Amino acid sequence: MLNVGSSEFTSKKVLGIITEYNPFHFGHEYQLHALREKAQADVIIVLMSGNVVQRGEYAITSKWARAEAALSSGADLVLEAPLVASLQSADYFAAHNVRILHELDVNILGFGTETANESDLLNYVHWHNEQREAIDNAVKRHLAEGFSYPASYQKALDSLNPPGNFDTTSPNHLLGIQYVAYNETLDQKLDIVTLPRAKNWKDVEILSGSQIRQALELEFDKSVVPEVMASQLEPSTLMNWNHAFPFLKFRLAQHTPDTLQKIWGVREGIENLILRVYKASKSYDELISNLVSKRWSKASIQRILMAVLLDFQSDNWQQMMSEFRDEPTVQILGFTDAGRSYLNHIKNQTSVNIISNINQSTADRFQGNLRADAILEIIQAGKLTEQNFTKYPIVKIK
Repeated sequence: MLNVGSSEFTSKKVLGIITEYNPFHFGHEYQLHALREKAQADVIIVLMSGNVVQRGEYAITSKWARAEAALSSGADLVLEAPLVASLQSADYFAAHNVRILHELDVNILGFGTETANESDLLNYVHWHNEQREAIDNAVKRHLAEGFSYPASYQKALDSLNPPGNFDTTSPNHLLGIQYVAYNETLDQKLDIVTLPRAKNWKDVEILSGSQIRQALELEFDKSVVPEVMASQLEPSTLMNWNHAFPFLKFRLAQHTPDTLQKIWGVREGIENLILRVYKASKSYDELISNLVSKRWSKASIQRILMAVLLDFQSDNWQQMMSEFRDEPTVQILGFTDAGRSYLNHIKNQTSVNIISNINQSTADRFQGNLRADAILEIIQAGKLTEQNFTKYPIVKIK
């Protein structure tokens, strides 16, 4: 942790938000305003997934567009999380990103939930720790029955009657539980501030990210997002897996079961099924429907297919994870005056490697993100600007 004894930020409330903004919408705009007020935050640090998001797909629009929208809506500093933290199941996603915020001397963690509050989540985490052996045994039984790990885990929890009356399977609750669980392992814990989901903001209905992506792709209705996001959206640049599908099939055509088995995440014979069904699949959605089963969730399959597309072999991934454990690396996407002051405060004190611009001397520690972005630029075929080496942080002077 940082030594901030003589700093102007010693008594400041620094709020961290872990997010993806896929895309930035009215709920996110509301969250920035409401969390700042509830936490009485002096500075808001946003740690955002880059162009690849947690569920194993490219974000619908670029990291720079999403960062611009966040800075225009209340964020003070937007940092791009390393891909090894983003392209993970919920537990690792939460742990890796909370660790980064902790090492950046953030002292408050804010996030949205469906209905659970801070004490609900904390009570659940304490119960879970007490029941760990029983949960693990139940998970093993369900795995042996052929269920995926997420399904086995949920069946185990349901059989043990966890406390609280909230749905632990909702994405916001699932992540919130994991945030709190990792926070409980820290010697110097972050304060937790939760925000229940709002239905409206500024007289506009707040739609979910999936509803918005569908509205943008089917009808390109920009009214579903704030103007700061809408102004940066163009139909030709919207990204989804179907655009990448021919490139994925090209990658798969180069593999045998033995070589595919070396890709990060491939296990339990899934390589044979992938190679058996991909040629006959006419679309990405058809491929997914042929691969998802009670053993394999859609998100797990998508993360594997993203690893195939990006050619992340297990040894590559382990090297990146080793570098992350030694020194997490983030890229600055943008800042306000307050964000710049905070950067000046932490730059020589934190164990996090903070990159202000990508060049030959800084690229080695951000290879996962750079590979994902380079392939995205090829898929978009000139519709998307170069994402790193010609970019500098967005500056928003307020």
